[in-house]
Amino acid sequence: MTSSDQHITHEDIRTVFDRFDDPQTPVTAAEVASTLDCSQTVAVETLATLVEHGTLQTKHVGGNERIWWHPPHDSLEMHPETAQLTALMQAVTEYAIFILDHDGHVTSWNEGAERIKGYTDSEIVGEHFSVFYTEADIDADVPETNLAKAAVDGEYTDEGWRVCSDGTRFWANITITALYDNDGSVYGYTKVTRDNSEQHEYEQQLRRERDLVDRILDTIPVGVSIFNPDKTLARTNSRAGQTVGHQDENVHEDEIDTLDASDTDDTIVPVDSRLYDRVFETKEPVSDEVIRYELPTGKHRWISVNAAPLLTQDGELERVIVTEKDITQLKNQTHQLERQRDELVRELQDMFARIDDAFFALDREWRFTYVNERAEEIIEKSEAELLGNVVWDEYLKGAETTFQKEFERAMTTQQAVTFEEHYPPLDRWFSIRAYPSETGLSVYFQDISEKKARERTLEQSKTTMETVWDGIITLDADDRFAVVNDAFCTMVGYDREKLIGEHVTLIHSSHINEEATLLNKSVLAGESPFVTSEFDMVTADGGTIPVEGRFGPYKYGDGTDGRTGVVRDITDRNRRKEELETQITQQTATARLGKRALEEPDLDRLMDEAVALVAETLDTDYCKVLELLPDGNELLLRAGIGWNEGIVGTATVETDRHSQAGYTLLSTEPVVVEDLTAESRFSGPDLLIEHGVESGLSVIIGSPTNPWGVLGTHDRSHREFSVHDINFVRSVANILATAIERANQELLLSTTRSIAEAETFEDGLQAALHEVCTATQWEVRYGPSRTMDLSS
Repeated sequence: MTSSDQHITHEDIRTVFDRFDDPQTPVTAAEVASTLDCSQTVAVETLATLVEHGTLQTKHVGGNERIWWHPPHDSLEMHPETAQLTALMQAVTEYAIFILDHDGHVTSWNEGAERIKGYTDSEIVGEHFSVFYTEADIDADVPETNLAKAAVDGEYTDEGWRVCSDGTRFWANITITALYDNDGSVYGYTKVTRDNSEQHEYEQQLRRERDLVDRILDTIPVGVSIFNPDKTLARTNSRAGQTVGHQDENVHEDEIDTLDASDTDDTIVPVDSRLYDRVFETKEPVSDEVIRYELPTGKHRWISVNAAPLLTQDGELERVIVTEKDITQLKNQTHQLERQRDELVRELQDMFARIDDAFFALDREWRFTYVNERAEEIIEKSEAELLGNVVWDEYLKGAETTFQKEFERAMTTQQAVTFEEHYPPLDRWFSIRAYPSETGLSVYFQDISEKKARERTLEQSKTTMETVWDGIITLDADDRFAVVNDAFCTMVGYDREKLIGEHVTLIHSSHINEEATLLNKSVLAGESPFVTSEFDMVTADGGTIPVEGRFGPYKYGDGTDGRTGVVRDITDRNRRKEELETQITQQTATARLGKRALEEPDLDRLMDEAVALVAETLDTDYCKVLELLPDGNELLLRAGIGWNEGIVGTATVETDRHSQAGYTLLSTEPVVVEDLTAESRFSGPDLLIEHGVESGLSVIIGSPTNPWGVLGTHDRSHREFSVHDINFVRSVANILATAIERANQELLLSTTRSIAEAETFEDGLQAALHEVCTATQWEVRYGPSRTMDLSS
């Protein structure tokens, strides 16, 4: 064909592809023009005609370059189902639906696929579908495996990470369905992909939160049980079962209920009167109740129980949380200390009655030559029975070990020996002092069995004292530390060596010590068995700890009086008390405002009272009510306290991320700010910056989907707002939302009545419009120029 002949046929094009071993090899228009000796324009026109007839396929590559190729013999276009699938695909936009040929190349593409994966039709058609998979999945042959499973089973469903055109990933739910010829062979596949990223992240978040709660419960050093409103056990940790003698962490509440229980007065506590049952009835928390459970093994456990209700916003009981702490060891130690104290007193009394030493003398042949009366009492034989007898045969028979070795050593070295030894025949301990001479041995001895027993008792007491969690101290007559346990040292931060001998004013003021001395005198006078006082204890680092001290007098052996007692850190108890008082204050304030909302028809007056109440209750510098204006772009400062004069009623705040209030509307959740200068979620609005605000809390008034406005409270100093503070502000916002809704309903009834009572419909509308403007203070808030007028 000459260059002047610009006409080429479809057969000419076929000869170009026949030159290749693989007729599906792609070619460019320039290659066709060169082979057929025609212009590139003619080549493009003929190739485009063949694409329209379905003989060839084409796509863009690079910048403006395009390639053409023969589709496989079993091309999808040859199947009538393909056209139907393609039409269906284009009608769906929520899912990525596309068709693959037998080898996994994309042959069709819908809008949903472009929206989810980011590829246009021209960019993806002809590409292998493995471009949607991660590198790890490609290395593991996941794309080919998925096609193989779909070919065998007809359909394959999977979830996993998929890659978009820009390299980002999303969590996909995919379904691959095989397309079969009449002879049962696979000629292609349809693939449906759904973006499940949000659902996947939500499920992962739920799983993380559940795992976190489980880990927290398992690490809490007390038993925790959570009951449903029907009193069934919803959840428990392993320590809850262990506190009542169960090794199985899956203990049920009916197993616990079968255990006999009694209080500290040994009064039986029926099942229906136990702690969590009372909480179910009263919806009030109960704390520090001590119960003794009788276990099936015959033993018992002392348990300190706390229970608290978890209520819904409507005051309905949602859960009851019960904590149990095994204090059996503490109880036993307390009882043991009391018994040991009584035993020690008796033993000291007996010891004081024995002050004379026993004595006997031996000659060089170890025969008794003298025995005094005290020795006769101890040996339980008279002097006449002992004189002339060898000591080893009479008194020390079977005790040749220490006694004989020490006596012989004294005689050999002619030096006095002193030792203590147990004498088995009498089951007593003796303190021995033996003095040798040329004529024999003089032996002085004392029965120290009581002393030994006392030492063992004291050692046990010391060990017990060191295991008590509370601080234990003893002061001498000069109010100086004589005894302290490890718990007290840890509490104040001083070493034992530093404390012993120091005056008690090291850890509290002299005023506290004077009060304690007076109280101790009242105990000595018999007015009370002990005294209890609360004070701030000064620690080694200069800080203070609130403690409760329980003291009584202690008499030393020299007749002087000291004090001894227990010191307990009550920081947690005081904090719980303060939190409870705060909650009561907030609940009382909420109830008072709720009552005022029912009595006060003037919304502005109610809002003024609300902002004053919130600022007073939370002790904040500012509080405001922002009303969302009709255009939705600004919030009007409708009511407020603490703000500069002239601000309330005129100032506006934007509803976008340039303000805390705007962010509150966008987030639909309470927004807490501890440091406005470091805030990254939104920029500080001029209103807050000009007033030196550093921290704040804001909530939506009304529903998140249809908000009326925002209630916010702010402070010029750093503040941390608790969950109770957030719930309190939410409650006030709910009261305002209810009052606003009621006022709107009353306004609707009033305007309806005005229309009905007017002589003409236009007069009724004008009267109703006047009532709306008056009730909403339209001219005050929007200006006379924007006054609504029926004539306009």
